[in-house]
Amino acid sequence: MYVGYAAGSGADLLARYLGQKLSEKAGRPVIVENKPGATATIAAEAASRAKPDGYTILLTGSSTHATGPWLFKKLPFDPIKDFTPITTVEKLAFVMMVDAGTPATSVADLTAHLKRKGKTSYGTSNTTALAAGELYKSMAGLDTLRVNYKATQEGVRDLNAGLIDFMFIDAGFGLQQAKEGHLRALAVTSANRIEAAPDLPTMAESGFPGFDLTPWWGMYGPAGLPQPIRDKLERWFNEIIASEETKAFFARSGAEPFVGNAKVLADFQVEEIEKWGRIFRAAGVQPEG
Repeated sequence: MYVGYAAGSGADLLARYLGQKLSEKAGRPVIVENKPGATATIAAEAASRAKPDGYTILLTGSSTHATGPWLFKKLPFDPIKDFTPITTVEKLAFVMMVDAGTPATSVADLTAHLKRKGKTSYGTSNTTALAAGELYKSMAGLDTLRVNYKATQEGVRDLNAGLIDFMFIDAGFGLQQAKEGHLRALAVTSANRIEAAPDLPTMAESGFPGFDLTPWWGMYGPAGLPQPIRDKLERWFNEIIASEETKAFFARSGAEPFVGNAKVLADFQVEEIEKWGRIFRAAGVQPEG
């Protein structure tokens, strides 16, 4: 199971949980291989080139299969033609985070601080964080520099060191950092508050109406995956996702189950590519080479 983020990240924890559960279903070991970098496109490219025999799958989502076409002038894969959708997995809010020692205790405080400071920057290691950062920057009227990181943990170190001013981090990893006292959570990017942090306001509630970015995750195989194999994997993953244990796991990490199947994932992906395109255009994000 390829995953495009570093060990210890929220995506890695999700992959290892699903890998263990899949192993129990299949009666075979499942190896999770981390291939971080290039906003998860390295892992996606590797999966797209794998033999379509059911033994190589990819845990990914909006980061590579909806936002990628708008962020890169040329992707090393086609997010639709080079993959076989297996099923949906979850939806996961991101959280605006600052260093725990920062005086700002709300998004309004942070915005005022950034405007006073003048020269500011934020960190990103994935496309959702980039979209959220650029959308916030655009809506707040800020002139803040984007700093790209290979892994979220690298950005957190710079955030703690005062080298950047804020980051948007997936709720699973970000809320744990807040619980341990390393970071402070200011708001979630989803339209509604999340079960894992019910007291945390949304970005819309924090003065940015219409701000709604909720990335999603799904399972994919390489293009040409035989129907019987895809159907078996779809059934196994849907049984895993429907279990009470998995629902509890998602809730603890700030996520919610995304119940569906291969067709739901395929149709949803097309809609999401269009939606994220509108978001990036509104935020003024240009594709990179």
